[in-house]
Amino acid sequence: MLIASLPPGSLGIALTFDDGPDPVSTPRVLDALGVAKARATFFLIGERAARHPEIVKRIADEGHAIGHHSWTHSEPATTPASVLLRETAQTRRFLEDLTGAPAPLFRPPHGKLTAGKLLGVWRQGNAIVLWNEDPKDFRMATERELAAWAAGRQWRGGEIVLLHDVHAHTAAAMPAILAATSIPFVALGSPHAT
Repeated sequence: MLIASLPPGSLGIALTFDDGPDPVSTPRVLDALGVAKARATFFLIGERAARHPEIVKRIADEGHAIGHHSWTHSEPATTPASVLLRETAQTRRFLEDLTGAPAPLFRPPHGKLTAGKLLGVWRQGNAIVLWNEDPKDFRMATERELAAWAAGRQWRGGEIVLLHDVHAHTAAAMPAILAATSIPFVALGSPHAT
């Protein structure tokens, strides 16, 4: 399965966070989500998750969805298919063992896969998740820029928004993002996401 948006008529917006967990920024993102009673989906890099298992457990315990984002976030164009498939299997197994929950959601680094890699990831039983809204928070330098993006847009149910929980400015902008719309923020796979 390939997911690039929520189904038409979806009741929620899926905030997704790539590249974590980060020991400083991810807890701040989780704090903001908790205050707003919002849910999100975190696509975790395996080697980072192994360094911060307590944050991974917190993400799961607080009702957020967890997906995998490879073990090392290697460059898609130069990573052989065998290496990518080994990393997806390793990361998924690690996250499932740690949380006790299935983790079939996979976001490829940079959202890029060749046809062969795509088939291999599907054969492993993963759902590939992309996005349909990207504010490019990784290019922004301040909380103010990201908050202005959130305030200045027309939010729609069904969006999958790409953010990164490793940036301090993204974590700082979370209250403004969460207050920018009355549409609920949902974790992928939750009943409200469909």
